[in-house]
Amino acid sequence: MKLQAILLLVGVLTILRIDAQSIRSQSMGMIGTTSGDAWSTFVNPAGLSQTESTLVSILQRNHYRIGNWNDVAMSFCAPVKNQVRFGTGIRMEGFAGIRDFQCPIAISLKVGKRSGLGLRTSVIRRANDYTIADNRTTFSTSLGFMSRLTTNLIAGLSLDDAQVILNTNKLVPQNGPSIHAGINFRPNEIFQLLCEFHQLWDASSFCIGLEYAPIPHAKCRFGYASIGKQISGGIGITYDKWTIDASVEQHPYLGFSTGIALTYLFNNNAHTP
Repeated sequence: MKLQAILLLVGVLTILRIDAQSIRSQSMGMIGTTSGDAWSTFVNPAGLSQTESTLVSILQRNHYRIGNWNDVAMSFCAPVKNQVRFGTGIRMEGFAGIRDFQCPIAISLKVGKRSGLGLRTSVIRRANDYTIADNRTTFSTSLGFMSRLTTNLIAGLSLDDAQVILNTNKLVPQNGPSIHAGINFRPNEIFQLLCEFHQLWDASSFCIGLEYAPIPHAKCRFGYASIGKQISGGIGITYDKWTIDASVEQHPYLGFSTGIALTYLFNNNAHTP
């Protein structure tokens, strides 16, 4: 049972990739390829093309209550010109003596009225208190595409690749890029259905998420991820220019993971699919 839990944990770490998912995404089965918000900088940079305003978001997350596994992150995005969006952020994650520090920079170009392209580069520095040889620097690159196919349907695609350099300056070969594809179906203003497929270096996963707005300014979310058979849920509440998101995720062997985020909108022209 313990070995199985460890293997599942490795799978969870894999599906999380080396990037920060938003609390909204976590509550919907780790879906983020078709989200257009400040956290697109970390997941699919093309999602920045769907934002029209400056956004700042911070989050704090506790993972499964094992090994003091937690992370804090901040993300920022802003329009540069009519068709250009810029995003950056910072993330610090700790787990059982291992600390990761990440800083991404992304730029997105709006193509026409419905589509967007994005490019992100990210540096992650890892420090291991127990094994100095495991200290490493990871350089990650992501190419993203997002398009509003119809009024109610959005499609997204991102390709991620990474190169790891150990503290000994040894390059660690990777097994090729990971691919993330998803769709977002929104038949009306109160309901969204999101589906994603992830093909990673050594695993694949299918995720599905639901978002329902029973009353104005409040949203309920539910999700499922096939890797680890994780069930998740959460809420989002908006007041004026502030939004607070909370999530909880349940793993059959590792227990619960919780998170909370606060987002500020600098003006009211933003659109989040």
